[in-house]
Order: sequence, then structure tokens, then C-alpha cells
Amino acid sequence: MSEERDNKGQLLSEIDKMTPLEEDKNAAVVRLEDGTAYPLDGYVKVETREYHQTTHYLNRQIAVEDIINEFGSLTNFEKGLYFDWSNYHNASEEDKDLADKVQQFVEEHDYDREEDCWTMSKGGYDVDTEIVQEFTMETPN
Repeated sequence: MSEERDNKGQLLSEIDKMTPLEEDKNAAVVRLEDGTAYPLDGYVKVETREYHQTTHYLNRQIAVEDIINEFGSLTNFEKGLYFDWSNYHNASEEDKDLADKVQQFVEEHDYDREEDCWTMSKGGYDVDTEIVQEFTMETPN
């Protein structure tokens, strides 16, 4: 039986003769192509990101009486509600003030939020999946 020696003539032990694959097997480790090691009894974190577009609906019910008390009529309220914000600099001060007042009035009222994830409904969204060291977002336990 011949003894194996390294390039300096030193005697090689059985451990020194193992390939990296054999070393991993003995350590109960497997590796990804990039060399990242995972214990056989461990877990790989795989994160899938779905890119959706949603529409959020803020639904408010405002009493007609409150609107009339604040703005004098539904027509005035409507005028401020449908103000053309893209033309703000050319609008009269009166129209700007009304629009600001209506916006503030509406925002002071409670609402129910409804979400329409319409890309989910139509099935048109992009998906990325990859192995990660840490999840981007994770709910604490």
C-alpha cells in the first residue's frame, strides 16, 4: 500500500485527500452554483415579487345638509370639487379658494378604503422569483 504525499513530500491524511464535494457531503452541506452553502436540514429563502397596479377608492358619505351649510349649495360644492387643478395659476382667487375649501372639507370626512388590484383581475402583472439571503418584507412573528 503506497502512501500519498503532497508536493512538499508531506504525508496526506484521509481528510486532505477528500474533494470539496466529499467534504460538503461529510458536513451535510449543499451549495448553489455561486458557492453559497446550505445545511441539508436548512431552508432556502425564495422570494417572489408580483408587480401589481391598484386603484384605491376612498368612499365618503357626506350629508347634503352639511354641504349646503358649508357652501350654500350643491352647485358651489360641485364647482370646487371639479376644479381644474392643471389650470390653477390661471384661475381666479375665488375659484382657487373654493377648490381649496372643498378639498379640505372632503378630507375632513371619514372614509372606507376599498382596493382594486386590477392587474390581479386581468392577470397582467410581472413576476420575479429569486433566492435571497433575507426577505425584502417579512411580517414579524
